[in-house]
Amino acid sequence: MTERQRIEFLVRRDGIAAARAWVERTLKLYREAVVSPGHASTNEYRPLFEQSIRDFAAWLEGDEPS
Repeated sequence: MTERQRIEFLVRRDGIAAARAWVERTLKLYREAVVSPGHASTNEYRPLFEQSIRDFAAWLEGDEPS
């Protein structure tokens, strides 16, 4: 499942405000995770987290459903 699909699911289920709050919270957590030692900062997973970060940021910058 892509981040876009996850967000669209949340919008349908919980509404735009709740989806936005979730995206903002998750974006913050992912950004912290890639710079901290551990799973998200490894060579195997870092690119996946970085792509999710880009997807979340793009959605928040206005690429969200009306």
